[in-house]
Amino acid sequence: MKANFTGIKSGFIRLVVYGALIFGAAEFIRWDATLVHGQESKFDEDSMTELMQSALLLVAASVYMIVFIRFKQFKALAFFLFSFVTASFIREQDSFLDEHIFDGAWQVGVFSLFAFMVLYLWRNGRQFLQNINAFVNTPAFGVFITGFLTTYVFSRLYGRGKFWQEIMEDRYFRAVKNASEECTELFGYTILLIAAVEFLLFVKRDSMKAITANQTVLPQKSPKMHAV
Repeated sequence: MKANFTGIKSGFIRLVVYGALIFGAAEFIRWDATLVHGQESKFDEDSMTELMQSALLLVAASVYMIVFIRFKQFKALAFFLFSFVTASFIREQDSFLDEHIFDGAWQVGVFSLFAFMVLYLWRNGRQFLQNINAFVNTPAFGVFITGFLTTYVFSRLYGRGKFWQEIMEDRYFRAVKNASEECTELFGYTILLIAAVEFLLFVKRDSMKAITANQTVLPQKSPKMHAV
């Protein structure tokens, strides 16, 4: 009997692909730092790092939308995650929206999206709770929580100006503060993208299990008796 090393192969592929993604993000940050000269202008709202953050959020939102469209049994949770990531994308466009639309436009977009999400989840509450109950017991949920805490908790605390002023004292450079916050945030968004991919893989596996289970319980036709 041959040993089944499917799990090892899958883990190795994840290590290579996700490792390459994180390595690429780090190299992208280093490249972005070379584009602008001047301590106050590095990693500002118009930096390539900010643009990459938006790109990662768009890709993650697209993955959740694919799940929403193709897998009906996870539509509620997929829409919740899509709304969360899309709201983050809108928030990242705050400067552009305030300047070219009106001041506070991003808040209108985010709160409108959340209102629609709440309405949708209220109408599909049973499925949402079932989805959550299944999701929290998967590795994908752990990756999502890691990305969430990295982006929305750690990066905010780590990037505080007061914290970096205490470290550098009279040698304080705002560019260092900007770099610490934006780069950590980019890393967090990278983890959130990985979480979206893992969620898609989880949903596909769950669907395959359901198909296999249905095929197993289907009654088999009894063979016909031939007259002798």
